[in-house]
Amino acid sequence: MVCAHKLAIICVYRPPSMPNATFIDDFSTCIDKVHVHFDNIIVIGDLNYGLVKPDKSQPLHTVCDIFDFTNVIKTPTCFMKDANPSILEVILTNRPSLLFNVTNFTCGISDGHNMISCVIKGAAPPPNKRKIKCRSYKHFDEKVFSEAVGVITFDVAYFFDDVDDIYWAHEVLLTDVLNEHGN
Repeated sequence: MVCAHKLAIICVYRPPSMPNATFIDDFSTCIDKVHVHFDNIIVIGDLNYGLVKPDKSQPLHTVCDIFDFTNVIKTPTCFMKDANPSILEVILTNRPSLLFNVTNFTCGISDGHNMISCVIKGAAPPPNKRKIKCRSYKHFDEKVFSEAVGVITFDVAYFFDDVDDIYWAHEVLLTDVLNEHGN
């Protein structure tokens, strides 16, 4: 959840051999189904459209126009030998204001493709607070405590048939003695 809205993160790879019409149909169908359930959508991946050249990236621009997606990657991500740098990796979103610290960096393990990443703005719900009970043992008398524990009638717990109830009874009996001697 980001700002009380559901977020879908979709990872996509489009092989260079995939026909544009197939990609547009499949991708549009997928996004249509996702959009029904999610307000915020992020698509990240290598779509193999050279965004530096408008003629090669027209199918992707068409899809972005349909779904109001913006590519937040602005600098080349692919540096292949004997080819001009290009933007093949993308982070598309319908809410660019949710993303910050967009990075595009060489990691050294690829054949010329950079890694891309971003940080999503949002807040996690606060964790449930736990109550911790503390006892003061400043005036604790071990002998008196041992005697008090020794006279606890734990057998009354076996009045119950259920093991959870027996445990509860033991806990109550012992806690009463602890509270009496640990304050």
